[in-house]
Amino acid sequence: MMFVSIVLNIAHEEVVQILQNIPGMTWTPQLYENQANYRTKQQKNQVLFTKQDSTQNYRSTPFKNHPDSLDWVKLNPECMDHVVNRGNCDSQQISCTNTFSDIRCLEKKDPIRIEYSPQYLINCGLDQNCGACNDSCSITYFLAAITTYGTVPESCISYTSGLTGKKGKCKTTCDDGSQLPPLAKIYGNQNICDANNQYMEYDLMEALQNGPVQAQFYMYEDLQYYSSGIYQHTYGDVVSLVASEIVGYGEENGVKFWKLKSVWGREWGENGYYRVIRGGDNAVYTECFIILLK
Repeated sequence: MMFVSIVLNIAHEEVVQILQNIPGMTWTPQLYENQANYRTKQQKNQVLFTKQDSTQNYRSTPFKNHPDSLDWVKLNPECMDHVVNRGNCDSQQISCTNTFSDIRCLEKKDPIRIEYSPQYLINCGLDQNCGACNDSCSITYFLAAITTYGTVPESCISYTSGLTGKKGKCKTTCDDGSQLPPLAKIYGNQNICDANNQYMEYDLMEALQNGPVQAQFYMYEDLQYYSSGIYQHTYGDVVSLVASEIVGYGEENGVKFWKLKSVWGREWGENGYYRVIRGGDNAVYTECFIILLK
């Protein structure tokens, strides 16, 4: 195992050296301590989609004048500045429940921000197509689970799949044996990222005026080395499907970007956040949704 780890580290070091020598980069790469845990296979996984009756296509017409920049983390850090760590699992269920927690706080559905449990969804709300650490499932599965089943606070059912890589049993009580609280649900969602919509960038900007947006996209190999700056795909092939929360947008030195919240902890990227180039053919998302609460 030590030999495998050393080989993987060497491979990662070579990729970072390649990235550091590419001219005109708008972002800075970095080799992280736990880099050996990241994926090295350049493999695009099959994506599983599910149809939801509650999903509606989103259109913003006519266009409105929006501010040149927006950052919900700075506007409301009490609700928004909470970065979680997925452990060894993939990010869809973690990102969805984190976004759900943020939006419930912003809309004052909870008196203080509550982190909601992805583990309850994994144990009780997902079918056999979506395992505990399955990056091939679209976020529509997880949004459907929060709509149909709901979830409980993280303090009731703690997240364990990031360590074990396994589902748990669907419990009828909290971890400490106390009664489950009422389940928190979403009413539905609106789909913003329609590939046939030429105004998708503007629609997403408009949606962000009201709060963060849940997004999903194919992750290229080079993103795992992101440290700072405005990311745009430079090297490698697709390695996984990733979910992130879009929390704002802006422009730096003439380069427009989206700001996203990761689920890889504070040590990664810009204190757990990253910026991705926006506009033109640089869309990073395959799906993005507004989460609707009652």
